[in-house]
Amino acid sequence: MKKAVQFGAGNIGRGFLADLFTSSGYQVVFVEVNKRMVEELKRRGEYEIEFAGVPPRRKKITNVSAVNGMNIPGVVENCWEGDIFATSVGKNNLSSVALHLASIIRERKRRGLDNYFNLVIAENVAEGSKLLKKLIYQNLSAEEQEFAEHFLGLVEAVIARMVPFMEPEMQEKDPLFIRVEEYSLLPVDKKSFKGELPRISGLVFAEDIQALEARKLFMHNLGHAVFSYLGYLKGYKFIYEAIADAWIHKKVEAIWEKCEGGLVKEYGFHLLSLREHRQDLLRRFANRALKDTVVRVSRDPIRKLSPGERLIGGARFIEQQGGDLEAIGWGIAAALLYDYPGDKEAVRLQKLVKMKGIDGVLEEICGVSPGEKLALLVKEICKKLQSGEFA
Repeated sequence: MKKAVQFGAGNIGRGFLADLFTSSGYQVVFVEVNKRMVEELKRRGEYEIEFAGVPPRRKKITNVSAVNGMNIPGVVENCWEGDIFATSVGKNNLSSVALHLASIIRERKRRGLDNYFNLVIAENVAEGSKLLKKLIYQNLSAEEQEFAEHFLGLVEAVIARMVPFMEPEMQEKDPLFIRVEEYSLLPVDKKSFKGELPRISGLVFAEDIQALEARKLFMHNLGHAVFSYLGYLKGYKFIYEAIADAWIHKKVEAIWEKCEGGLVKEYGFHLLSLREHRQDLLRRFANRALKDTVVRVSRDPIRKLSPGERLIGGARFIEQQGGDLEAIGWGIAAALLYDYPGDKEAVRLQKLVKMKGIDGVLEEICGVSPGEKLALLVKEICKKLQSGEFA
C-alpha cells in the first residue's frame, strides 16, 4: 500500500487531506505534536468525519497512524519512504516541517532511493513553494540540495473545504471526530509535480494555480470575512445568520461585483463562471448543518488586515481596477472594531486601536497611509459603526 505522510492532524489534515488520500488507497501517517491525538491515532488506526448536511453523513477514515512531530528520528524512520507528502500546519510551523523534510531528503539520498516525491502545500501562505524551498534548503548541503532539486516537487494547493470548530464537549468525548462540509475538490499546481501525476480522489490539476489562488482570496476568503465581521457587530452567532441579513448580503455582493471585474481582466476568468462560483459560495456559507460561527471565521484579525491579505489586498485589487471602495470599506472598518474577548489577536488589535488610534493601526498593520482615500473612508465608517449605524 502506498504511503501518504501528512504533516498536521488538524482541521484540514484530518478533515480533508487524509480523506482524499485514504479514499485513493493510501495509508496515512500523521506527523503531529499533539500527544493525545498521536496516541489516539496510533491506538485506534481510524476515526470518523461527519459531512454536514440534511441529514448528516458519517464516514470512517481507516489505515491511519501517527508519529510525534517532536521526535525527528522517529519521523524519519516512519516516513522517509513516503510516496506523497502534504502539509497543513500553519505558516508559523513551516520551519519545523522543513526540518523534517530535510532529514527525510537526507535519508532518501543516503539509501539511494531515486523515486520522485511531492509535497502538497495546503497552507494559506502566499508563494508557499518558494518559502518552503528556502526553509528546507537552508538545512541541506549542496549535494542534498541537488538531490532535492531533482526529485522533490513542491506543489501549491488551494484549500476551500470549510471545517468549523468542534463543540468542546464533542472534542472531549472524541478528540479525533471532526465535522466538515461536503466540498471535496483540491486544486493543485500541475506543473510543479515531479514524475507521474498521482491518482488521488479530488485533486484538480490546475494549469494556472495563481488564478485560482486569487479567486479564493478575493471571493471565498474576502466574502467570508466581511460576512463574519459585520455579522459579529450585528450580534449574530452563526455565519448563516449573517448571510440572511439583507444589508450585510448587499455589501458582500457589491464587493464581489468589483472583484469579479478584476478577476476577468487580470486572470481571464469568464464572468459567468465567477457568478456561478459566487452562488456556490453563498450556498456553502449558508449551510446551517455546518454550524460555522462568526468568531471562527473572524479569528486572527491582525493577519487578515495585513497588506496583501483578503481585506486590504482586496481593497488594493479593487483600486487597481478603478472600482468603488465603499462596500469593502465597511468590511475593513468592521474588522478593525472586532473585539471578541476569546480571540487573543482581537484583544491585541483593540489595544493597538486604543494606543495608536485607527490611523495608527491602518498605517502600522494595514500599510494604509492616513491621508489615503481608503483610510479616510474607513475612519468615517468606523465612526458610524461605533455609533451603531448600519446604513
